[in-house]
Amino acid sequence: MLVQVFLTGPKPETGYQGQDKLAHVVKVIDGDTIELLSGDIVRYLGINAPEKGDPWSQMSTQLNRDLVEGKDIRLEYDMEKHDHYGR
Repeated sequence: MLVQVFLTGPKPETGYQGQDKLAHVVKVIDGDTIELLSGDIVRYLGINAPEKGDPWSQMSTQLNRDLVEGKDIRLEYDMEKHDHYGR
């Protein structure tokens, strides 16, 4: 699932007419992937964080955890909800 993630708050008037969804993050998997309360695994759109074992992977995972883990977020979907890997 490819999405942009925003911490919940007032939605700015951007003219964006896409599909939004409120969700709760239960787990940060790595620097660019999270798991939602619904069980969905979400990969951030436009972010390519280091993979586990690569330099800076622990830091990117921790920063992602500090930002969203245990919090409510608003998802904004890309034109396609899933990438060619089915995420």
